Amino acid sequence: MTDDTYELVLGRCRREIEEGETKHLLVLLGVPIAYPRLVWLENLLTSRALAPVKALGRARIFKAGLLNKFDGGVEVLDDLDDHWTASGHKEERNNLILDLQELAAEKSIRITILGGDVHLGGVGQFYSNPKLKIPKDRDHRYMPNMISSAIVNTPPPEMVADTLNKRNRVHIFDPYTMEDMIPMFTHDVDNKKRNNKRLLPRRNWCSIREYHPGSTPPSTPPESPTPSDQMSESEDYQPQTRRRFSFSREDANPRKLLR
Repeated sequence: MTDDTYELVLGRCRREIEEGETKHLLVLLGVPIAYPRLVWLENLLTSRALAPVKALGRARIFKAGLLNKFDGGVEVLDDLDDHWTASGHKEERNNLILDLQELAAEKSIRITILGGDVHLGGVGQFYSNPKLKIPKDRDHRYMPNMISSAIVNTPPPEMVADTLNKRNRVHIFDPYTMEDMIPMFTHDVDNKKRNNKRLLPRRNWCSIREYHPGSTPPSTPPESPTPSDQMSESEDYQPQTRRRFSFSREDANPRKLLR
């Protein structure tokens, strides 16, 4: 979307969200924004090393569907270009996350993101750097990203999910924000233990219900790994001078979040 469109959307949120009355904002995105990086695959498919493969595809030695019939590019690149971490969307992704953080702090609300179209289940999250020692219930940077696709979509093979899982790290979005995937799938649908606890390649759905204290089952997944375990500097973050996000500074003191 353009900057003007973002301003219209965020402006309406600021006008219509009543502080103290609105407690939770659900943001719907076409694809997940907190998700394992696919930059490595994008770089591979656009490299010169793949030229012989493209030539064989044009000669129809490989099955149809490998190459785009219009421009001769690798077909899967069309899907990769739609992801938030693709090179063409990095700046937009950064700005959106910072905008949502500022809105959460300004209006004292919790923000949850729902996105899908990746044919598997998972939960990503953004949260404040543990060095800031901000409790989660007061953390305006804490935003879970629920990942669920249409139940009719065929899930990817286990190998694809395992490859994505191996790319998972605790990313440093900026000096104040971390992001990673939550290890919540300890068991598969057949009750067998899973090695890949972050991504579930099964048909899935997402049920959204109002929270009532005492009605939620106790959580079972282990705590997310500490940033020192698996940490990588985000390739997406680039300090911006064009926009100002006052609530993203370390010395920000947002009002107490209402749950």
